[in-house]
Amino acid sequence: MLQAERGSYCSVPQRSDHYCTEAAVVGTAQKFVALNPAYPRSWWIVAWSSDVEPGQVIPARLLERDVVLWRESDGRLHCMSAVCAHLGANLGVGGEVVDNRIQCPFHGWRYDDEGRLTALGGPGKPRSGVCLPTYQIIERHGGVFLWNGADEPDIAFPDLLGQLGVSEDDVHFTKHRWLLPYPAKHFCENNSDGAHFPLVHDTGGWGESVMHDETPTMIRAEHKIHDARPWWSFANVLRRVRKREIGNIVAPVTGDLVTDSYGATLYTVRLSGRPGVTGSALYSFTPVEENSFYVMEMMLMPRLKIPLVDSVFHYVLDHAMEFGSWTLARQEAAVMMHRHEPERPPYSSYDRATVAFRRMWDGRIDSRSALDGTSVRHNGQGAGIRVKKVSTPDDLDRVEGSQA
Repeated sequence: MLQAERGSYCSVPQRSDHYCTEAAVVGTAQKFVALNPAYPRSWWIVAWSSDVEPGQVIPARLLERDVVLWRESDGRLHCMSAVCAHLGANLGVGGEVVDNRIQCPFHGWRYDDEGRLTALGGPGKPRSGVCLPTYQIIERHGGVFLWNGADEPDIAFPDLLGQLGVSEDDVHFTKHRWLLPYPAKHFCENNSDGAHFPLVHDTGGWGESVMHDETPTMIRAEHKIHDARPWWSFANVLRRVRKREIGNIVAPVTGDLVTDSYGATLYTVRLSGRPGVTGSALYSFTPVEENSFYVMEMMLMPRLKIPLVDSVFHYVLDHAMEFGSWTLARQEAAVMMHRHEPERPPYSSYDRATVAFRRMWDGRIDSRSALDGTSVRHNGQGAGIRVKKVSTPDDLDRVEGSQA
C-alpha cells in the first residue's frame, strides 16, 4: 500500500553497498561534479530549506547516491558525498558542523565546503589533496535545487512567478513530499503525455497534447481534455465512491493544462487560459533508488496579507491541496506500478510530446555508455529512440531520436 511521507529526509535508508561508487578522490579538488551521470544533467528538487537548520547535518539518498546536506552557522547550505574518505563512515549519521566544517562521526576528520580535508581527529597534519565530491545547489522559494552536472547550468531557472504576473510577496509556496515505489522516469514523462490525463484521472473521454515550444532545454505543451465529464454531479460523485476515489473530488484534472519541462526533470504546471495562482505548481520527481522516487511538489496559493486569517487560510488550504495531490498520485501509481513497456512501442500521433520528452531526457544524460538495453533510467533503442555514439572521446552520447 502506498503511504504519504512528510518531514525529514533522515528516514531515507542508507545503503553501504553503494558507498564504493562515491569514493573520495586524491588529487586536485574539483568544485562540483555530477551526482549521477546516468540521470539527466538538469535541476532536481532535493529538499526543503527548512529541512536543514544552521549547524545541522542531514543524510539523504538522491539519484541512487548517499549525500549529506549541511549548513554553516551563517546559513550557507552545502551538499557533498556522505562517504568519508578515511574509512567510509556516513557523514550524515552522527556527523556535526564544527567551526563551519563538517566533521565525521567516526574519527573526527573535517571537510570544508569544497570537500577538502582540513583536519584530523587530533593535532596531526591532514594529508593534502584528499577531498570529497561536492554538488552544486541553490535555494529558491524555500526549496533546495541540485544541478546534476559538473558544468555551469545551461537551463535558466523557471520563472513561474513571472509567468503568472505575481511577486513572491503575493503567494505562499506550500510544499509536499511523498515516496513512491516505481521508476521516476515513468512519472516524469507523464507531464508531456496529455492523452493520459482524462483516462488515468477519469475526467473525460480523451486527451491530446499540443506542442507550443521545443528547445534543447525546454518543452512547452498544452494538454487538452475532450468530452469532459460533468464533475459536480450526483452521477460522478457516485462513480468516485464506486471506484474508491472520493478524494479525487477535491482535485480533479478537468481543465486544460500547460506544462513546461525544463531539462526533462523540473516542471511548471498551470491552468490553460486561467493564469491564476491557485492550481499552479513547480515539481520534480527525484529518484531515490532505481525503482523509487520522491514527488517534490511546490504548489502556489494566494497570500491574503491579513494577520491570523492568512495563517489559518494557509494551513487549511495547504492540507486540502496535499490531500488532493495525493489522490492524483495514487491514481497514477495504480497504472505505473503494473506497467511493462514493450520493445519499440508503436507510437501514435498523440504521442508527439511524449517522444519529444524522451529525446530531451536521453539527450541530457552525460554517460558515455550507449543508451541501449533494458533500463528505467533512460529510453534508448528499446523505446524506439535512436542513440548515436559520436567518435571523439570528449563528446557525449546524443539523441538523434525519431519515432520507431
